[in-house]
Amino acid sequence: MDQESTFEINWLETFQDMAGVMKPAAAKLLVDTLRDKFPDVPIHIHTHDTAGAGVASMLACAYAGADIVDAAVDSMSGMTSQPSMGAIVAALENTSYSTGLNLDNISRYSAYWESARQLYGPFECAVTMKSGNADVYKHEIPGGQYTNLQFQAFSLGLAEQFDEVKRMYREANLALGLNLDNISRYSAYWESARQLYGPFECAVTMKSGNADVYKHEIPGGQYTNLQFQAFSLGLAEQFDEVKRMYREANLALGDLIKVTPSSKVVGDLAQFMVQNHLDRQTLVDRAEDLSFPKSVVQFFQGLIGQPPYGFPEPLRTKVLRGLPKFEGRPGENLEAVDFNKLKEDLEAKHGRTLRDEDVMTSAMFPNEFDEFEQFRQQYGPVDKLHTRPFLTGLDVAEEIDVDIDRGKTLAIKLLAIGKLNNRGEREVFFDLNGQMRAIFVQDKEASKEIVTRPRAKPGVRGSIGAPMPGEILELKVKEGDKVEQKTPLFVLSAMKMEMVIDSPIAGTVKKIYCDPKTRVAAGDLVVEVEP
Repeated sequence: MDQESTFEINWLETFQDMAGVMKPAAAKLLVDTLRDKFPDVPIHIHTHDTAGAGVASMLACAYAGADIVDAAVDSMSGMTSQPSMGAIVAALENTSYSTGLNLDNISRYSAYWESARQLYGPFECAVTMKSGNADVYKHEIPGGQYTNLQFQAFSLGLAEQFDEVKRMYREANLALGLNLDNISRYSAYWESARQLYGPFECAVTMKSGNADVYKHEIPGGQYTNLQFQAFSLGLAEQFDEVKRMYREANLALGDLIKVTPSSKVVGDLAQFMVQNHLDRQTLVDRAEDLSFPKSVVQFFQGLIGQPPYGFPEPLRTKVLRGLPKFEGRPGENLEAVDFNKLKEDLEAKHGRTLRDEDVMTSAMFPNEFDEFEQFRQQYGPVDKLHTRPFLTGLDVAEEIDVDIDRGKTLAIKLLAIGKLNNRGEREVFFDLNGQMRAIFVQDKEASKEIVTRPRAKPGVRGSIGAPMPGEILELKVKEGDKVEQKTPLFVLSAMKMEMVIDSPIAGTVKKIYCDPKTRVAAGDLVVEVEP
């Protein structure tokens, strides 16, 4: 009996690509061949997204005639799991292959599992694997085994040899087009480097792709920053609402082309709307009484340019309240920068010879450059340190060599860390080129004070508090000043978002509770105005 006669119409043919090595062209060839040979047999394809090409491969299968392709809900997808369900569904929308599944429902389902996944963080591979890796086409390790194998390697002290473990799992035999050996080595370097920056990335808050990007349109470079900001501002449990409001904020601003800095304007407004429980219509209705983020005000002034479809009215007029408007390109009326004079002024200010790059940095970011120079003058040429000691410090008895100049190397060894003194300092002992040294270092954690501040009184309009956690950048008034309604009182900075807080009433500044550079929580009383 030939093979074809063994199939029946209700028999399901399942192909499991356990390593995730099936590329889109191969997937199409496979399904095309099967469909031509067995036109009535349902075809089911299973894969893993270890290389990052899973969505493309499953789409190729669908276009070639597969009946079922496996996917994982967005928050559980990617890497060694299955490709993103939302991405596949969205890619097939408005085509003859549309699944009929609702992206909103997928997003809600994904949000539930994203929350549940946080509870199991200690048991997964976020520390050891943070992205897809195309070397799966070489070693062909099944997705379900990859993370276990990696965790085993780390547990057995083979962390630095995991590339060798993969190579020994199976010798590479695919090297078409770009050399996969070189790509794998290049990827391995950055995978190792990425571990050092783990504390600064979003592995806790974002572990997979999410197809709701087709709705909110948050740029990739902004998404993780926005998520981190939401967590820092106490909006962690409302991040789904922040994403929804991003779309609403974008529409309120005229459906912008979202790229830095316009995307920041949308993000700032979205978080402002969530923090203040505003929808799009309420935002427009109450705009004259709200203290908007500085970036939103500057956008409506025209300081970042003119949107292609114009500014939305009446929102622009309500936000600006008589502030000047700028037409055309903002930089057209700026005076030319005298870089020679700027360089002279900066060198006199900071006491060192500056490069052209330093001068240009200061021209664009004057405050940030000054802060960096102050840091550099206090701590020296820290750029000579290796990344890990710079970020985390040395362990006791650890020794490193630091090349500070050609032919000049410092051997530094941490010997001991003393007890905390009554000034909140610790004496640190170390060996520098064979000579013992000791310095006192402020223990920032131990010297922190618990501060309880008065809270703004709900319902009392003259009791003006911080609308969100942040730092007081500037006070615009002093005690005893007469103020009108909408007079600026103070500037609050919260996670790169600046906001000018206006007085809701006319009156006299009775008391100021916070100085500049004071960190405040949402609701902390800052200024009291007496009618």
